[in-house]
Formats: sequence, C-alpha cells, structure tokens
Amino acid sequence: MTRSRCGWWRVAAGFGVVMGLFVTAALGQDSALVVEGKHLFVDRGCYGCHTMGASGTPIAPDLSRVGSKHTEADLLAWLFDPKEQKPGAHMPMLELTSGEVRALAAYLSSLR
Repeated sequence: MTRSRCGWWRVAAGFGVVMGLFVTAALGQDSALVVEGKHLFVDRGCYGCHTMGASGTPIAPDLSRVGSKHTEADLLAWLFDPKEQKPGAHMPMLELTSGEVRALAAYLSSLR
C-alpha cells in the first residue's frame, strides 16, 4: 500500500472516531445504555427463549415491540425479579448487575 493510501485510512478512521464521539454526546447517556442493553440481550442468550422478529426461539413472548406495550420502569421491575411481578412466571432470575438490568430495560423499552 502506498503512503498516501495509509494516510487516507488514518484520516477516515479518525473521522469515524470523532463522529462516534459526537453521536454519543448528542444522543446522551440513554443511547449508551440502549447499545449496552442490546449487547447484553445477545450476549446473555435472551434469544434462547424470546424472538425478535424472525430471530430467536418462540418459547417466550416476542419482544420486537415490547417498548410500545410496557414502560421502562415496568421492564426494570420485571427484569429485577420476574416472579415477584408475576407469580408462576417461567422466566428465571437473571444473574445481572443492577447496571446491566438498567441497560437491558433501556434497550427493551426502545423497541417500538
């Protein structure tokens, strides 16, 4: 690769980093929680029981539009202790920190 091409890639990469910081700052902390929550949804295997559109396993409710049906506060309470919210619920207690639960609730409430 020539030197000028390497320089172009550095400029493009730097621009991407700056734009990413700008978007995060413009959207605020809430958007960072939503992004973290989306990663948690995938990393913790929520697709093992829930569907999101055509993806996932249809054992539990489809969560594609759960944010239009439940508030973030409702989702937060559910995720902290499903059986307290609905005795007999099949959803297990999640081994998440309170910050992770907040992020997951933020993500789910953004699904409309």
